[in-house]
Amino acid sequence: MIVSRETVQALMPNQTLTKVQGEPTHKAVRKLEKELGANLIAVPCTWGVGKGHLGELQDAATFLARNGAAYTPPAAAPPAYPIIPPGSTAAVRERLRAENETAQSEWQTLQHVRRIAINLVADAIEPVYYAELDDPDEGLNDVEVRDLIDHIRDRFCQIDQSDIDKNMDTFNEGIDPSLPLSVYIRKQENCQDFANDARVPISEETMVTTGTEHALQCGDFTEAWKTWNRRAAIDKT
Repeated sequence: MIVSRETVQALMPNQTLTKVQGEPTHKAVRKLEKELGANLIAVPCTWGVGKGHLGELQDAATFLARNGAAYTPPAAAPPAYPIIPPGSTAAVRERLRAENETAQSEWQTLQHVRRIAINLVADAIEPVYYAELDDPDEGLNDVEVRDLIDHIRDRFCQIDQSDIDKNMDTFNEGIDPSLPLSVYIRKQENCQDFANDARVPISEETMVTTGTEHALQCGDFTEAWKTWNRRAAIDKT
């Protein structure tokens, strides 16, 4: 079965990404990533741990920590035709054909997702800001979306020390018992993402120890935090 690029893109909630006006800033690129992440999650795959193709964008270590398993797309296209051992029964032949057809569809979808992601980001940012990666003959064909965004962030989205300090102040703010625990957890994850962008990462161990300290200080959420922290990584949402 042939999978068209139009079919894949139709699954995505953001058909265009918010345009970055002029030189990219950290805030603008982070917004772009959020929109693109929603698109990637919306296209399912068997290796995405329930997060679709988000692993095309998200740092591998972060994806593993938050989902409990790695993002493992196939490294190469499946064979054009199923490999059917001699003497296979009709049922086995049909199963192998079906498995190959599924693998072909998933591979085509993956290639479309990668190309769509690159095109969306390139359309949202002025070409001058990724000109170094834009080959005169092949364009961005050999560039992965994570590398494109990292390139732009490293060269133009400078984060100064005051921003880093403010982020850590926010990270160290405790749990507000008047709000759901999920609000605190999302705040901590956003701070971790910002710190990673600033190249001063907050480790998963620090996430857990800080959260435990805050839960103990709060009191109201101590048991809820313990319950959440015992859950599998993929369920910590």
